[in-house]
Amino acid sequence: MRRAAKRWLDGLRALGEAYLGVIKAELGALEKDLGASGRRLVVSLGVIALSLGIGFWALAALTFAAIEILAIWLPRWGASLIVALFLLILAAVVGSLGWRRLRGIESPKATVERHLEDHRDWWREQIGTPGGRPQRGPDLVGGEDEE
Repeated sequence: MRRAAKRWLDGLRALGEAYLGVIKAELGALEKDLGASGRRLVVSLGVIALSLGIGFWALAALTFAAIEILAIWLPRWGASLIVALFLLILAAVVGSLGWRRLRGIESPKATVERHLEDHRDWWREQIGTPGGRPQRGPDLVGGEDEE
């Protein structure tokens, strides 16, 4: 009798340790994914800041071009206008790249949901029989037991 109780307690302890190991691994993977999203966010914001800086200088060049145009026809205004247009095109391209990078960042909520779904799928695969149904009892994952 004592042997069976000890075996049962050892099995329960092993199950608890395995569960804690799974939780630690999931938290580690979640931390890694959130860190990657954070790094992408910082890089994207840096690219957008660069775009804003380029846009600022383009505006300065356009202002200079407007002043030159108004100041009786001098040849410098054409060059100023060309530089301003180049800087505006460059700012648009860099800004577009920044926005595209921002849209590619996975939200923390979506990251957590993805991890939970992966974890739930793993448990379904481990607990389920080849037909995908649990071996005993109701569906532990959230559905109703179909009989």
